[in-house]
Amino acid sequence: MRRKLLLVAGVVISLLLVVSLVIASENSVLAEYSGTTAHSSYPVVYESNESISLATPPKSSTVYIAVQADEPLKSLLENRLSERVRERGLRPIVVEVGDLPKVQLKGRVLFVYVSSLNEKDGFLVRIVTVDAIAYYSTAGDIVDFLSALQKCSKGVSSSDTERLMEIVSHETEANMDTKRIPGDAVFMYWEGLKAKSGILANSDPYMMLADYIADEIISGMRSVGDSK
Repeated sequence: MRRKLLLVAGVVISLLLVVSLVIASENSVLAEYSGTTAHSSYPVVYESNESISLATPPKSSTVYIAVQADEPLKSLLENRLSERVRERGLRPIVVEVGDLPKVQLKGRVLFVYVSSLNEKDGFLVRIVTVDAIAYYSTAGDIVDFLSALQKCSKGVSSSDTERLMEIVSHETEANMDTKRIPGDAVFMYWEGLKAKSGILANSDPYMMLADYIADEIISGMRSVGDSK
């Protein structure tokens, strides 16, 4: 009987060690909900010779990058996005959100807004969770997006990132069409985006989030034929 109890105890201890090892080695990034949508606005132009063409924004290699988030995620995102944009053959310029002009930018614009950021230490693992939205415009139209964000965020729960992005994107798209601003816009969101890093994984959950979000944004930029 004693030998059987020792055997069972040994099996239980072995299982606990295996489970602990798996948890301590965990290295993952996963969002509960996420989505991407794009909008194109190319109004018709009637030329003096009665020909018809589509208005197009001037080609620009400059991408203004603004990130509204707590540190250290803010700096990590700025650096990662700058690297990825540069790899696309474009010229990144990091600006502070408060420095964004009240008029259309002379170049492309990329804005990331992290509405919530939470960190906790679990059993043998460090977890960082964020809710975030991102906006990219080839026309440099940041005013309409920020105005829509400020207007719509008052009536939407801070935890409902999907709903906020849906309302803000519709408002921004309508403004683009009404003002006849030529260009493409991409809207992205991540709700409950969670990075887990075990104590044996030798990784930083903030860096993992920055890499993940940056890669997702670059994928969104490619969806509208982003190029120099």
